[in-house]
Amino acid sequence: MHPASLAAFAQRREDRSGIYSYENDHATWPDAYEARLRADPTASAFWDGATSSYRKVATGWVVSAKQEETRDRWMAQLVDDCANLRLIKSQRYGTEPSWVARLRAQLG
Repeated sequence: MHPASLAAFAQRREDRSGIYSYENDHATWPDAYEARLRADPTASAFWDGATSSYRKVATGWVVSAKQEETRDRWMAQLVDDCANLRLIKSQRYGTEPSWVARLRAQLG
């Protein structure tokens, strides 16, 4: 490594490490949220059929909310989106992933 890179690495702060979503591997939600998702069979099937990268993004989105009220609202939105066989709003751009179309055909 170059000296400037080594100096920057030496000056890093632990409180600023691991703050980005890609650095947090295991965002999990409470059992109550899991129960809400599993209460709807279609939402549960869509969630189980989703790719792990999508589940990671969606889980991170829900648990990243600072207020419990917001987390509850976002979880309700996630369950509604899964029940209606669609991605969360932040992921609905560009070409739809093939796994969504495949799941929609299966669960239809």
